[in-house]
Amino acid sequence: MIRRLVNIGGRFSEGTTYYSAFDYHYKGITSVCLYEENCILTTGGDNFIKLLAIKSKELKGTYKGHSHIVNQVAVLSKAKVVSVDQGCVVLIWSPTNFSTLQKLKNPASRVALLPDLNMVLADTAIDFYSLVKNDYYNHFSFHTKPVRSLLVHDEIRLVSAADDLKIVVSMLKDGHVLSTLQGHFAEINKLVSINDDMIASGSLDHTIRIWSLSHGKCYNTLENDCGVYSVLKLSDDLLVSGDEKGVIKFWDLSNNEVVFKREKAHDRSINDMIKVDTLSFISVCNEATINLWKS
Repeated sequence: MIRRLVNIGGRFSEGTTYYSAFDYHYKGITSVCLYEENCILTTGGDNFIKLLAIKSKELKGTYKGHSHIVNQVAVLSKAKVVSVDQGCVVLIWSPTNFSTLQKLKNPASRVALLPDLNMVLADTAIDFYSLVKNDYYNHFSFHTKPVRSLLVHDEIRLVSAADDLKIVVSMLKDGHVLSTLQGHFAEINKLVSINDDMIASGSLDHTIRIWSLSHGKCYNTLENDCGVYSVLKLSDDLLVSGDEKGVIKFWDLSNNEVVFKREKAHDRSINDMIKVDTLSFISVCNEATINLWKS
């Protein structure tokens, strides 16, 4: 297993900049998500959202509905995308003609998707919204400060991390709180699922914590040398992190060791990463560049 991971790390070390977002965004990129098979949506500090083709590098369009930095974008369907910004404005828009379809009334700066065109929206409070009924159907207050990351885990649990430094695990159907995970002492930027029982959280306190949801406690702590902005599960035993210095690290979860790291993968903080397929992933950063890493 270790040899296989080292080989993966070595191959990813040959990753190249696939295209530079300086052609598209003129301020740092805050998030990225997949749109259909060969495209991505990127959000930026320029308040724009860009639709880009991965293979051809073509800019397919720009959405300009926001007046604040866009925090996050998520694809509801081929015809509908939701985006949230730092002014807590929630917009639903069309990726085919880049026009605004709807502005939701409740403020939110984070979003997570649910089945059947439902979604979770969060600022300090957490709201559930149905696009089918065009209405909110649940409202929960778990945190005392704004939510920084949302994770829908195993389709029945919601995990939220906020600036109160708490990670709350609750039931999606009724908001029943199962556990409150504490241990980070700085901003928690990212939550990811590892398996049915485990999640990982990346923080500016220089750590990635591995949590057991069944036991409600920290199972392991991975020590980084600076703040962690993004975390991605690449395979069952391989976790990838992006930090504030622009370094990408590959962590072997079987022994919690770094099997490879790419110095200066970006020149500034790596704000988000997404898995494209089993052999590649994309990272975006605060210098407004987009890198495609391939094995």
